[in-house]
Amino acid sequence: MLKKLFSLLLIIIAFQSSKAQNDSLQWLDLELANYQYPFPLYLDLKAPEQDLKMAYIDIKPANYNGKNIVLIP
Repeated sequence: MLKKLFSLLLIIIAFQSSKAQNDSLQWLDLELANYQYPFPLYLDLKAPEQDLKMAYIDIKPANYNGKNIVLIP
């Protein structure tokens, strides 16, 4: 009885782990460069000694209350 239960549990775990991930997932890099955003994202800046690329999204919500929040990492 215990052997059958252990075998069934092992089969269930093997089936779940094989179906948990599929090939349609895409790898994302540090800048999420291959993720398709619905809005323009990057702003190219020129500093005296280097070229910079800043990512941001500025979208006005449908129920905007006039208050803003700025998140700086």
